[in-house]
Formats: sequence, C-alpha cells, structure tokens
Amino acid sequence: MTPVYPVEEEKMAHQFTVPSFLEVLISYIVVPLLAIYTLILVIYVVINFTGEFWTDNLLEPLLVSYAVIGILILILSYNLENRLVVMYRQIFPKVLVPIVVFQTIASLLKIREMGITHGRYYVILFGVFATITGLIFSFMKPKYHGYIAAVLLILVMISIVPPVDAFTISKNNQIALLEETLLENEMLREDEIIPNSNVSTDDRIVITKTAEYINNLGYQEEVTFLPENFNVYNDFSKVFGFNQTYSPVEDPQMSGQYMYLDREDLVFETADAEITIFQMLSVSEDQENAPLDSLPFVVNDETYELERELGDRYYTFIVREEDGTALIDFPLEEVFNEVFADAAEFQEATLDVNEATFTVKNDNIKLELLVLSLERTDEYNTIEGVLFIQIK
Repeated sequence: MTPVYPVEEEKMAHQFTVPSFLEVLISYIVVPLLAIYTLILVIYVVINFTGEFWTDNLLEPLLVSYAVIGILILILSYNLENRLVVMYRQIFPKVLVPIVVFQTIASLLKIREMGITHGRYYVILFGVFATITGLIFSFMKPKYHGYIAAVLLILVMISIVPPVDAFTISKNNQIALLEETLLENEMLREDEIIPNSNVSTDDRIVITKTAEYINNLGYQEEVTFLPENFNVYNDFSKVFGFNQTYSPVEDPQMSGQYMYLDREDLVFETADAEITIFQMLSVSEDQENAPLDSLPFVVNDETYELERELGDRYYTFIVREEDGTALIDFPLEEVFNEVFADAAEFQEATLDVNEATFTVKNDNIKLELLVLSLERTDEYNTIEGVLFIQIK
C-alpha cells in the first residue's frame, strides 16, 4: 500500500484510510468488549489484592494476553476518530500500567517459590515492555510512539544474548534451586542424592518441578549430582524417595498406584505363542461394567474362545473349547496384588520384562501376559497388556 511518488494529496490520504470493516470491528465490537473485560479485571484485582493471591496467581496468562490484545488494538485505532475509540486511547494506557505492574510483581513473587523458568522470564520481560508502552501512550505525543519499537528490540536482544538470555538464566536458576532444596533436606552428600521420604509437601513440589524442568529441557547431563541417564518419569521415586508432587492439597497418603513397563531396550520372546491378543480392561465403581463379548480364535483348525469374566473388582481370563469346556482360568487380581506387593511406598514405578511377565499353564494350554501398564485406586483399576496363548 505504499504510494508511488509523486502522488496527489487525495490519493496519498486514501492510502492511510482505515477500511470501514476494520473501523466497525474495532470501534463497536472489540473496544466495548475490552472495556467490559477491563472492568472485570480491575474489580477482581481489587477484591483479591491481599493474601495468597500474589503468590498463587491464576491470572498470569489472562493478564499477558489482555495486555497483548490491548496494545495491538491501541496501535490499530490511531487513525480512527470516533468517540468510543478516542476514549479508549485516553483511558486504556493508564489502566494498563497498574494491571501489568501488578502482574509483574506477582510473577516476581512466584520466583521466590519456584525459581525462574524461561516462560516466567518472558512473562516478566513482557511486563516491563507493557509498562513502558503504557507510559509512552499515556504521557508522550504520538510522534514519540515509535520508541515502543526500540524498547521491544532492546528487550528481545537482552532475552537471546548470553549470559542474560532466558534459557541460560533459567537453567542456572533451576539447577541451583534443586541443589539448595536437596541440601536443606540433607539429601545431597558428595554429589550423590540420598533418598528421603520425610520431605515437606512444599519442598516435594519444588524438587518435582525443578527436576522435571531440568529433564524436559535436556540439562540433566550438566547436573553432577543426578544419576547417569536420569529420566524423571522412570527414576524419580527411586532417586528422591517420594512420588512426584504437584499440589500442596494432595493427600500425602497414597490414593492410587501406577505401574508401567520400561520399554527401553525391550526384548521379549514370543516364538511359542500361536495367538497374540492385546487387552485393555477397566473396572470402576461409578459406572455399570457390562460383560464383555468372548473373543473367538482358531488354532490348528480348532475353535476356542477367550472369555473375560468380571468378578467383584477384577476380570478373569478364561479360555474355553468350542463346546464350552474351560481349559484354564487366569485371575487378574493376582497380577495386581503381586505387582503392587513390593511397591506400597511408591505411587508410580516401572517394571522390567521379567517383573511384567505372568504365566499360567497346564497340560493343555499356556497363557503368558506381558503387562504394559497397571493402575489401581480405591475407585477403579485398569490393566493394559499383551496376552500370548499357546495350545499344547
């Protein structure tokens, strides 16, 4: 839309005319909605101005998106002169400043608990940008509004240039926070973690989240006190001595148990099995568990059926001949009890192939179950696995 020079003044003015659709959209739809949303935000902030709201800030993503949209509409509206838009340009920047200052302070307070992540780094940096933008729009003439672009470029450069970039700062901070928390709980000795189940819920949350952050961003090899090839989802309970914890209101007593097969370097022989059947069965108290249809299969021209019979809480596999004669039964309750017998202190853990393999057999048939995952709570249980059937 850049005009070709020289050009008549009327044609030049036309190049800067806001399309009528955009004018109506901004003036009579977006601006009124933003005004209502702003009022709700201000009331909410005032009502919750004290107490835990500063450190348990649920509004952070909403405030950031609100500031982004508000500043964008502010820029797009500068060629419009109707009353609603003029009032918006006068009022919004002055309302924006205290809101983003509030959000930035809340984010800074959150750092004291959970340290700096790259996400929170950018939230705080954007808070600084939005505050400066609001001040420029509030107190400087339009000819100086170009300073906003300069401020944005400077902050972007800061965020990507080591050693003050987002990822370097967050990595060093999270590693230091994890080490400090372990030392406070006497869990670190000569670069070796000592498992400890007597850790406060707050510290469990810090250890969980910092360990996950380090693992998810691939920094574990740079942390000398973490075991070699540490994986937070497979090794957390064994390394730290407690389960991953995310909320201070979680019941410290175990409410459920979860096991899954460690599928790294998985080797499993199936040469003797004539039939392989994948199964996923769930039983819950709050829903009606309808009986499952039998699964027919054929071996050496003989027809058999795999029946899944539901007891009080668990299924039983029963293999029958075509005339209904039962060849063998395999109660899955025994699988649950054996798997969780030695893991009562952990809610989540992994199984190797030997631990995940269960076999029942007689002179006629052999059933072998490879458990892929297993979960049990007071309300329900779920099992996922592969069943191998050999007719003798």
